[in-house]
Parts: sequence; structure tokens; C-alpha cells
Amino acid sequence: MEKQSTNGKTKKGTGAYSNITVKKETALRFRSYSKKFSKSHSEVLDGMISYFKENNLDPFGEGTRIILDSIKKMEVKMMKKFDRLIAIIKNMEKTSIRPT
Repeated sequence: MEKQSTNGKTKKGTGAYSNITVKKETALRFRSYSKKFSKSHSEVLDGMISYFKENNLDPFGEGTRIILDSIKKMEVKMMKKFDRLIAIIKNMEKTSIRPT
């Protein structure tokens, strides 16, 4: 690994780091969340930001509503398809399936 010199001190590692101040409770929650993925904190945070950007989601309210609305729309479509499938099966039972 390369050694990086910062303010006269030498640190191991190749990437530059920056400090972010967060509440202790938030830091504890984030650490336990990061452990689920076996990734570094930077990788998890970067993945979260990428997810929000790619899906045009707002983590403060609108994003959740958008997801719930799309799930409800898909549920309605699926129920309609199930109803059609049931109608086809009932029609087959009436017309083409003969009791033995």
C-alpha cells in the first residue's frame, strides 16, 4: 500500500478520506447497517447515494410515496391478470373438461 502524507503525518491507504460529523445514534445505526453487507462504510454510503440518484428518489418523503404508488399499480394489474386466468380455467372446465 502507498503511504499518504497529511500535515506531516503518514497514513496507510491509497484513497483520501474526509470526516463527517453525525449524531452518535445515527453512527451506530449506520455501522450496524453496513455490517449486513460486509462492505466498508464508504461503499455502503456510495451505494445508497447511487440508488437514490438512479431512481430519482427523495429520501425525505416523496421517494417512499413513489415506491408505494408503483407497488399498488402493479398489484392492481396482477389481480386483473389473475381474474382473467380464473375466467379461462372456469371456461375450460365448463366446455372442454369432461368428468371421467
